[in-house]
Amino acid sequence: MTRNVLVAIVALQAALVVFVPIESSGQEPPAAQSYPDGRGGEIRLRLGDLSFADEVVSFRKGDPSAADQHSMPEETLGSPNYDDSVDDEYLTLGCGGELVVRFTDNALGDVDGPDIFVFEIGPAVEQTSVAISKDGRTWTQVGRISGGVAALDIRGAANPFDTYSFLKLTDDRTGCFGEWPGADIDAIAAVGAGRRVTLDAALLFDVDESVLKPAAENTLRELATEINAIPTARVVVEGHTDGDGSDAHNQQLSEARAQAVRQFLVESGGVMTDVVHARGYGETQPAVPNDTELNKARNRRVEVVIIVG
Repeated sequence: MTRNVLVAIVALQAALVVFVPIESSGQEPPAAQSYPDGRGGEIRLRLGDLSFADEVVSFRKGDPSAADQHSMPEETLGSPNYDDSVDDEYLTLGCGGELVVRFTDNALGDVDGPDIFVFEIGPAVEQTSVAISKDGRTWTQVGRISGGVAALDIRGAANPFDTYSFLKLTDDRTGCFGEWPGADIDAIAAVGAGRRVTLDAALLFDVDESVLKPAAENTLRELATEINAIPTARVVVEGHTDGDGSDAHNQQLSEARAQAVRQFLVESGGVMTDVVHARGYGETQPAVPNDTELNKARNRRVEVVIIVG
């Protein structure tokens, strides 16, 4: 059966995420690419192939489900690659099926216009609910794709100063028939996507301290220069810790570290006070499991998020 495409760095220790809206003025980055939307048009992604989901977190087959060859969730990762001549390279969710994916070399944020694009194959988009999460545990519903709608704007549902790494698709049981029950997904894109540049928290602070090391100052001044070059930038400094110690202590430490970075950007980097916001998340958003000393070091981080738009 011939089916047509319709429509859709993890920071090791800390990340700078730059969000660029699709319709922003100025020169586009070299990675910018256009992808067919399956209805005769195109979707423009400024980060190109970096915009797509990178990791399957979980998949629950629906009932009824498709054949095993169409029940492989890894087929939704990366850029769209469906080939209607061989009818493969996609996932059928099954009736009521659920897929959770993670963005690791990018992140999802709120920019002007659509923020999410789901590449679903077939003659019609089967109704599917979409939710996003910062930590993979607490979810925010942002809408549904159905009919000819495959793009979603998260504004109103998402906090403008938050970024999201997880996305969940749940089939709404509107197409529970045939060989391909439920939605058929080829790829998932974060339109409001950003690349990550890692900053090592160990280079910023001594152990269990929130006073910046002198060695961190050049890096943060360079960061401030980038921020000041973007007139419409909104900046969030997010502190994170590993899982050692009490929840209260980790929360306090993460807040103090985020505030220290924010203060430096404002006082020494010349960033406007009302542009930069600081938040601490303690141990609640680990980048990796807190099961080895190396992983714990990776979770001790400060993320500076620059959202343009």
